[in-house]
Formats: sequence, C-alpha cells, structure tokens
Amino acid sequence: MKNETVKISIKELEVYSRHGYFEKERKLRQRFLLDIELQYIPIHKEISNLSDCVDYEQVITLIHNVMKQSVMLLETLAQRINESIMALDSQIISSRVAIRKYPLVGRKFNYVQVEKTLIR
Repeated sequence: MKNETVKISIKELEVYSRHGYFEKERKLRQRFLLDIELQYIPIHKEISNLSDCVDYEQVITLIHNVMKQSVMLLETLAQRINESIMALDSQIISSRVAIRKYPLVGRKFNYVQVEKTLIR
C-alpha cells in the first residue's frame, strides 16, 4: 500500500506582534501575514473524525502562541513556527511557513517575506 499525504494550507493568517532587528520594531505591534502549508500522512485511509487528522485550529492557536515571543529575525520566527508545527503531531511530515512583514510608516516597499520549510 502506498502512503497518501494530505496537505493543509492556511492562507494570510493575520497576526499583530512585535518582531524586528531594531528596537522600535519590537516596541510597536506590527502587522504580519502568514501562509502555512503542512503535509501529513493520515493514520487511516478514510478520514472521518477530527482525531484522524491534523486539526488546523490547533495549528492556528500554536502560531499565535509562538508569535507572542518577540524575536529579532523573521528567519528565527519561521524556524520556531515550523518546529512547533512538526512537534504538534507525529503524522506531520513537512511544514512550510511564509511570513510577510509590513513596513513601519515612511518605508517605500509593500512588505518583506521570509519562507522556510522543514521536512521530517
């Protein structure tokens, strides 16, 4: 029997938090949009109960909790989110997070994005 995978995508999860290299970035709550993609191998071929799959509401709660811990670099933040997602459930075989950070007033770009993938 071949393993089948399921992919869950969470698009544009909006979170306000304090992350950045400069002190003023860590003082002010800033807008972040996150795209999360994870793949898992289900325990049962037919998924009929929430206990048979990865609960995306748990993933969203986990992300909000990780985002509360201020870091200087988005790369660090993406790594922490990926590691937390992978630890959530042994069925998960990969996690990809893309974090978009919007500039403080006066900057001349739309956003910066960092993307990291972790594979078990």
